[in-house]
Amino acid sequence: MKKIAPELIVIGALWICAVTSGYHDTFIGDRFLLGIIGLVVSTILLIRYTLLVLYLLLLLLLLSFVEIIAFSNTNYYFGFNGFKVNLISTSLLIYLCFKRRNVIRQWYADRNSSNDVAATENRKMALFKREFENESTYELEKRLEKGNLVPEARTALTEILNDRSRE
Repeated sequence: MKKIAPELIVIGALWICAVTSGYHDTFIGDRFLLGIIGLVVSTILLIRYTLLVLYLLLLLLLLSFVEIIAFSNTNYYFGFNGFKVNLISTSLLIYLCFKRRNVIRQWYADRNSSNDVAATENRKMALFKREFENESTYELEKRLEKGNLVPEARTALTEILNDRSRE
């Protein structure tokens, strides 16, 4: 239950908005119908496909933020010079992003993973080179023979030994 709690809270709040809006005003517009369809699909997929529901809810709330879809016929807006922000959708979007920030971070981390891995490896190599550069060639060879080094340290040792053999 804890695994789907934020999505369940958001879906429940959106259903409350939709039901109370339908109770007070029976007119169903296009935007409201799209919101209800998205809400029904999210509710059906909630138990089985939680990650897909997260994507769908974020998309629905973003579309509601820019007034493409609506979850209620009576929306509460905060306006500033013609720019209106739906308060309910915005607050639910902020809540969902806050609760699922680790998943959202993974989306961005996957894109830069190859660059990050190479940069981390280069930093480790530079650290080991600085650590080993003051040692004698004999000490470096002895460390290399022990074999209990991480791959970056082993690579740094071989590079230092190769540089010293060229000189």
